[in-house]
Amino acid sequence: MKKSNFDWEFSEETLITIINRIVERKKELQRELSKTDYDIGLLDGYTQCIDMMKNDLEVRGFNIKDFGID
Repeated sequence: MKKSNFDWEFSEETLITIINRIVERKKELQRELSKTDYDIGLLDGYTQCIDMMKNDLEVRGFNIKDFGID
């Protein structure tokens, strides 16, 4: 278990929080999407990032729903 400079331990809860923030930001962007090339590219980046995390968790036998990914 890794500790931060603030004596905060990295845990499963930390990872879930980080993943949830990324998933929520993607959902916000989908609602606000202005169809510019930048926004479309940004949305694609979020999608690819979430997909990569999903695949890595599934390959290691984790239930992705436990991490807030559908």
